[in-house]
Parts: sequence; structure tokens; C-alpha cells
Amino acid sequence: MRNCLNCNFDFSGNYCNNCGQKKIEGTLSIKHVFTDFTKVIFLFDTTLYHTLKEMLLRPGKLSRAFLEGKQKSYLSPFQFFLLFMTIHLIVLNYFGESIFSSINNELQLKGDDISNVELIQSYVRKNLNVLYFILTPIIALSIKLFYRKIKYNYSEILIFSFYIMGVSFFLSSIIILISQIEAKLFILKSMIMLVYFPFAIIKFTQSKSIIGIVKSFLTVILSYFLFALAILLIFSLYVYA
Repeated sequence: MRNCLNCNFDFSGNYCNNCGQKKIEGTLSIKHVFTDFTKVIFLFDTTLYHTLKEMLLRPGKLSRAFLEGKQKSYLSPFQFFLLFMTIHLIVLNYFGESIFSSINNELQLKGDDISNVELIQSYVRKNLNVLYFILTPIIALSIKLFYRKIKYNYSEILIFSFYIMGVSFFLSSIIILISQIEAKLFILKSMIMLVYFPFAIIKFTQSKSIIGIVKSFLTVILSYFLFALAILLIFSLYVYA
């Protein structure tokens, strides 16, 4: 038996049974610090790669496994969401201006119309981090409304929403970079909404029937309709308050 240096609990083995701290012997060395650092980096990299791959190919399997307690092999949904949202916002900040300018030129707007569109675009881009946090629970709510017999509660479905939003950030970032070649390629972003989201929802809910497929598209449509209403409401309060 030995005494834990963190919580003073008596334990045997390499880890404290009370707080989980690893057994510490002697003084810390450069080798010890470097070893811990490389373990964290490579563990994170492996976990991230595994989570992303599974969410792209088998989103339902990963989400259900996580909810059933098999969590060690996967990045947590909130970490996954925050990581790729940050990457997405950085990419959008540096490469998005040319895309939006090209879109506005294609719309051939003039005078007050283009000023209003640019004002809305500017507001949305500045507040995307907040808006994404609004969209995520909306998606979870829509899934719960259309799939009432699903065994998961709202909080558990929200975990799935964080995961698929993380994937959408990853795919959106790639599309933004590709759109630097041709701005019109930005329309590929709609494929996330039309293809990946329904695919992920079908896999998660295990509703492969025609009705289940229709529900998946209705879920996405309702989510973005409510999201658009939320943006308009918030923007109206911002402009007229």
C-alpha cells in the first residue's frame, strides 16, 4: 500500500483507486515530461482520427456506442464540436470574403439591396459561433419531434447533434478551401445538408424504411427553417433594439 500524493488515499497498484492519479516515484525529469507530452499528443491524434473516420462512415454506430458507455476510443462530442468549429471559423475568416463577394456579384444586387444583404452576411459571420450553438439543439429537437419512438432522450440526441455538427464544420472547411478555385463550388456546402445529415440521422435512428428516410429530410428542413427564423429574430433585435 502507498499514500496518494494528490488525495492521501491509501492504494495499491499504479493508479489511485480514489482519484485516479498515477503513482509518482522520485522527482520529475525531462524524460518524464516529454513522455507524457508525446502520449497526450498521439493519443489525441489517434482518438480524433478514429472519431472523425467513424462519424463520416458510420455516424450511427459511433454515436450509439458512445451513449452506451464505450467512450474511451472517441473524442467527446463537445471537444469534437469545438475543435472543428474553431478550424471552420478560422478558415472562413481568412478565405470566406472572396466567396461572399462572388456570390453577391452573381446575385446582381444593387443599392439598398446589396447593402442589406452585406449587413446580414456581416452580422451572421461575426456571430457564427453563437448561431452554431443555437442550430445544434434545434437539430436535436427536430430529431426528437420526428422520431418520438427513439429510445434516447433529448440530452442523448444532443450528443449526436454535436458530433454531426463537428463533421459539418470539417466538410465545410474543405469546401471553402476548394471554393478558392471556383466560387461556384461553394454550392457543394448544401450537400452536407442534403446528403450527410439525412444519412447520419438514418444511421443513428436506424430508420431505413421509406418513412424513416422521408423523416430524415423533414428533420433537416425543419431544423434549418427554425434556424433561419432564429437568425431573423436575433438580427431584427440587433438592428431595431
